[in-house]
Amino acid sequence: MTKRSARWFNLGLLLLLLGAFLGTVYAGIAVWGDWEAFSFRMEDAIRSDKTFRGLRCPVLMTTRETERFHAILKNPTDKQLTRSIRVFVTEGDAYNVRTLTEKVRLDPGESQRLSWEIRPEDRVYDMFVLVRAFVFRSGPLPSQDASCGVMVLALPFGRGNVIVLALVIGSLAAMAVGGWLMRRNRLAASERAHRLGQKATAMAAFALAAMAAGALGWFLLGSVALILLLLLVVVIVMQAVAEA
Repeated sequence: MTKRSARWFNLGLLLLLLGAFLGTVYAGIAVWGDWEAFSFRMEDAIRSDKTFRGLRCPVLMTTRETERFHAILKNPTDKQLTRSIRVFVTEGDAYNVRTLTEKVRLDPGESQRLSWEIRPEDRVYDMFVLVRAFVFRSGPLPSQDASCGVMVLALPFGRGNVIVLALVIGSLAAMAVGGWLMRRNRLAASERAHRLGQKATAMAAFALAAMAAGALGWFLLGSVALILLLLLVVVIVMQAVAEA
């Protein structure tokens, strides 16, 4: 029974590491795209008053599909307002930009969702579609700005949103099942397995933090989490080499 429990613990450890790996892949894709978009049309970011929280882009798309990104304009005041947004999208080159402008009349408390299409041909560096949105000042509301990047992969199968969903669900499921197996069978694990389990748990925690930051568009925080995760992996490898 003890040997069987030890094997279940080791299986849980492997699942936890697999989940951390899948989560790191997702977070890396999300953070990398937003990093690339950060410097795109930086002059608009400089002249804006606040960060625009209503811009949403897909994390990933393939060269076999088109996708859409979205902006949500809100009127939090008690008066009717007209809000204007200007969107810039790369067209195969960082200096060749498609400009889209929309004006929306909003009643008090109303919000409206706008969307625009992006194509694989829009990507720059053969890998990313870059987007920046600038919301003009309206009444008491300040000007706002945000950017996002969409990774484009030349894959012969699948859709970007399905791949992202598979990475996220696979990561969370593997970490949840792996953590449960390790906790349930921890008494049967060897001391070495316990140490590896603690390090794997720390890796999973950093992967979860990076995933959350990537999903929310907090690419700076996501980058920090990924760097810490990488440093932890380096430390683990160095310790393993020293013990060998």
